Amino acid sequence: MSFWKFWVLKIFLVLFVGVSNGGGVSGLQKVWLPKTEWSDRENWMDGKLPRPRDLLIFPIDMRLAVSMPRNEKLEVSGVRLPKNGLVGLPEQGSILISETRHSSTNNLDGENRRESQWLRTGPFYWTDSENWSGSSPATPHLERLPCQNDEVLLPKSGATFSIVLPQSRDIEVKGIRLAGANESLASWEWHSVRGGHEFKGFGYIIEYSPLTGCQNCPCQEGDLSQYLEEICSIERAKCGLITCEYPLKVEGHCCHYCGARIKISEKTLLSTAQRVAKNVLKSYEDTLFWHSRTTWDGHSEILITEKGTYEGANAAIAIADVESAMKEEGVEVLFTETSGGPLYDHRILMTLGPFLSGIFILFLFVIVLCPIFGYTYTEIWEACHDFAGTFFQNSQVDFDKKSFAFARFENVTEGNVQLAEAEQATSQVDAGGRFENPLYTVEKRPKNGKKVEELNLNQPVSLVNLEKAIELDDLEEIEMDIEKM
Repeated sequence: MSFWKFWVLKIFLVLFVGVSNGGGVSGLQKVWLPKTEWSDRENWMDGKLPRPRDLLIFPIDMRLAVSMPRNEKLEVSGVRLPKNGLVGLPEQGSILISETRHSSTNNLDGENRRESQWLRTGPFYWTDSENWSGSSPATPHLERLPCQNDEVLLPKSGATFSIVLPQSRDIEVKGIRLAGANESLASWEWHSVRGGHEFKGFGYIIEYSPLTGCQNCPCQEGDLSQYLEEICSIERAKCGLITCEYPLKVEGHCCHYCGARIKISEKTLLSTAQRVAKNVLKSYEDTLFWHSRTTWDGHSEILITEKGTYEGANAAIAIADVESAMKEEGVEVLFTETSGGPLYDHRILMTLGPFLSGIFILFLFVIVLCPIFGYTYTEIWEACHDFAGTFFQNSQVDFDKKSFAFARFENVTEGNVQLAEAEQATSQVDAGGRFENPLYTVEKRPKNGKKVEELNLNQPVSLVNLEKAIELDDLEEIEMDIEKM
């Protein structure tokens, strides 16, 4: 081969590789978050690691794998194992269960015996977006999980973890790498690793995607309906209340989406849309999240959400700026939309609404219809006033002051006062003895000290004399105490 042909071929290969890989959209790195390491204090009650001769307690409903520390001699007073979980014994370490010779609350050194309780119960699902990092809050739930162009980062070699694989389909990823390693596992290495006890599956597997440097590719190939339903069965319980007036419907998202989006023609590469959006949204880093994606029909899409409490204004302004920049670049914009203004919590008003509406309708009925049947507003007001007075009077009980009581009188052999017999009922009772019954007092003494002459009711009485004799203001209240009877 001549010198010139060699350099022509080399330049051709460089250009070919550059065109093939340079315009590609590099995937993200999705990190598995749940840690079940023995030495992680967050896994133990009160953040305290087990001490020698402690009683180890694992939750009875634990459904994950836990590995005891390696190259250590672990001495405990007892272990309470889970029903379905897995506790791995160390290969090069040892565990000694010692018997306590003292009380159940003291260990061999005389110290208080402590119970070390494991907190995490699991299981941890591949399809739970909270178990993965590396995604923006603007990303739909389905794409927060590893996609076919993403690299998966699992805990380091020798660490114990537990993953429940998807139950609806196989998943493709770009590669799988262990923490601390410089490169992804080879395909044959991954085949041997995925058969370990760390992965619990239902016949579906995680495999490497044959696509590299894919342009405008979806997160996963094929029908995603069952896979999305499996994801949403976990995510729907976390959705919360709607915070915007007109929530968007976003593919792969299980909750109402509050924010804005711009959809671009399939003629434009996703990398071009990313570049334009990144330049525009730099000034909104403190207030917005954004995400670029390929829709299931092959178009490009930019999604925007606000940080903190949703207000709507920042998202609307930002999507307008992105649309203007896209048009300046010659990008064909299909449409933009926002989710409107904020929607506040009105649950209390919705609860009290029917009750308040009923009161209002009753008020209208009384005001409008009662006069038609001949009742005046004065009569209506007096009736309402009497009803309210009766209601509040019955609902308030005064235990200190009694409004009525009963009195009992007996004939006694001693003293100067006796109840008259039937035939003596008309005789006058002597009021000058040891006891004066106020019910039978023959005289009324007004406050001015003047004696009021007793009227003879057996004879005709004029109205003038009756008015002079009776003074309503001088009537005395007789209060009797039931408890002293």
